[in-house]
Amino acid sequence: MKKTIAFLLVLTLLLGVLPAAFAAETAKLPMELADAVDGVSAYLDASRKEGSFSDWTILQLARSGNLTDILRKDYLLYTAQKLRACGGVADAANNTTYSRITLALTACGADATDFAGYSMIAPLGDFDKTVSQGVNGAIFALLALDCGGYSLPEGATATRERYVQAIMSAELANGGWAYFGNAADVDLTAMAIQALAPYREQTEVKAAVDRGLTVLSGLQQADGGYVSWGTACSESPAQVLLALCSLGIDPAKDSRFVKEDGAWLGSAIFSFLAKDAVAFGHADNTPNLFATEQVGYALAGYERLLAGKTSLFDMKDVEKEATDIAFVGVYDYTASAAKAENASETGVVLADYPVMLTEGMTAASLIQAALDANGIAAKGVAEGYITEINGLGSLGGYSGWMLSYNNDDFSNWGLSSVTPKNGDVLQLHYTMNLDTTTDDIGSGFYGLPVFTSFTLGGVTKQMTRTTTFDDSYNAVATYLVDGVPSEGSGTKEDPFVLTFDLGYDGKAEDCTYTTSLDPHYAIVSDLKDADFSKPVDCSISSLGGKTVAYFRISVKAHDCARYTDVDGHWARAEICAATERGWMNGMSATEFEPESTMTRAMLVTILYRASGAEAEGESSFVDVEKNIWYADAVAWAQQENIVNGVGDNRFAPDAPITREAFATILWRYAGEKDGAALPESFVDRASVSDWAQDAMNWAVAEGVINGTDGNRLDPQGTATRAQAAAMLCRLLAK
Repeated sequence: MKKTIAFLLVLTLLLGVLPAAFAAETAKLPMELADAVDGVSAYLDASRKEGSFSDWTILQLARSGNLTDILRKDYLLYTAQKLRACGGVADAANNTTYSRITLALTACGADATDFAGYSMIAPLGDFDKTVSQGVNGAIFALLALDCGGYSLPEGATATRERYVQAIMSAELANGGWAYFGNAADVDLTAMAIQALAPYREQTEVKAAVDRGLTVLSGLQQADGGYVSWGTACSESPAQVLLALCSLGIDPAKDSRFVKEDGAWLGSAIFSFLAKDAVAFGHADNTPNLFATEQVGYALAGYERLLAGKTSLFDMKDVEKEATDIAFVGVYDYTASAAKAENASETGVVLADYPVMLTEGMTAASLIQAALDANGIAAKGVAEGYITEINGLGSLGGYSGWMLSYNNDDFSNWGLSSVTPKNGDVLQLHYTMNLDTTTDDIGSGFYGLPVFTSFTLGGVTKQMTRTTTFDDSYNAVATYLVDGVPSEGSGTKEDPFVLTFDLGYDGKAEDCTYTTSLDPHYAIVSDLKDADFSKPVDCSISSLGGKTVAYFRISVKAHDCARYTDVDGHWARAEICAATERGWMNGMSATEFEPESTMTRAMLVTILYRASGAEAEGESSFVDVEKNIWYADAVAWAQQENIVNGVGDNRFAPDAPITREAFATILWRYAGEKDGAALPESFVDRASVSDWAQDAMNWAVAEGVINGTDGNRLDPQGTATRAQAAAMLCRLLAK
């Protein structure tokens, strides 16, 4: 165990710049910091369920120096097995999962860019998906990238600077950050500061961090703690503690975070200490695992600060260690289907099992290690040719066990002649091929798909594969594209179909791909030089000539491609969106007429279509004919109080609609919400009609209406069809 470190060290040990004023003497805590950190580590280790690991627990153990070699190895193998089971897609929806795993792997000395053949960094290269969770997505991405100095993959849409700017742009007007609303959230503000800490040399970042510290100081309670979501809890002061440590600030020495009576972050955290264990409660003194994890790694971060070490998330001090892992699987699908003696009931003797590679390990020693770890008996491993596993051996003819290496065709390689590499997959499959005239296991691809991803025009589709067996015990593979079964069966006559929707302005440029195959496989058609203006057929095969699967790649054609008058137009994307969502139609088969005037009848018809509602009866307007094309739309709009007419019980359906009238109708459609006063930058803001003032305030605040040339609102100007498409998309696509 580490040497005990006194909780308060002399000022000269501190990193960074301290505030000018010194804090009052801080309240004494119930135990030394080192004892608390070690106690939390012991509690987390003891609380861990057998065969299961928490990434946060591993982070706390590793950064506090309490992670044993055995526990480290077990965690790495556990994580490798989970990734193998999901094909490397740890979380299809939330990229923060990859960030969390990266932090734990890096703390263990592993390379998160190539762990067991999978990259936890690659998903963070997708900026839009990462930030789709909100600002916390950008926060965790920065922490993950910076913890090990990782580089984003080639072609990534994300950069560190984009993530920094995403956090900066989410800062509240008065400083701090929030998940939603205008009131700063303690935890999110502290986490944002943790992520921005390495970038505070940038003037704007430093200013935002300083504002965040001011907010956190102002939110601190008299007891030194914080109230989050209406509850005083242990996690919030822990996150603030970690934020200060990331900046090199000792919270026990900073007057902004020490109260007059000496209450501070430490005393607030320890007020939640459990009575009978070194663990922490969430809002009381009942041990809570999640709260203990957060407090635990925050205290570890504080201990590191006082010891002059790098911060919790700065892991350049972590020594890189060999973490190469390969997988061994044993499958007897055909034998179990035929109810052969000693066959397993499920066809899976051993699902792909991770083994840590050691120097000089061959396929034979790798397989033997996997079998031994799972109590599986085998014969012939050392000799290089397996004759029996769990009592199941040859039944005559060409039956027996065959080796598939990285989803390759079954090979005749001797097990001792193959040196496994990181991420390799060795699978043993049993064949019932008794008479050599049938092929009951085909190429044996029961695991990963041939292709694992395709990228075209910046759009990426992830592929996985499942295998079932028909009544004749033939393997039936199903490819899944982004989790949905693909069209086609993979034959030349019925290829798998990948359809890319590149949006309205997307360009079908070079196609790139990843595969699960060994490098000696090749794509027979050159996808990078293909003309994707028409469907492209391709296949993948081995150098020996065996084709594994056929694919067809198509690009979705958009209806707006028929318009000859929108190419290069500023609102082309919005025009296309409005057309394809059925809100607007072209004025002819080939022309949209973007600069034509939008009429009042056109607008209410668009909103009527978008609402999906049904009109009840007729409108009362004397100038709306009963059976005219916009009659139902006007009736619906009147019934919903979206339109009031222009006076004298008239609607004026063919009249051009002004921009302020347009805003008013949209405002009523959206529920007459409030909006801030118009910015003074609009030179003609005073010309907005009184009856349209609230609507224009809302429309500008919501970004539904933007200024025209010369920073003018032009409220009495008529709206063009292009402007209408843009405004409708800004409102209806939210």
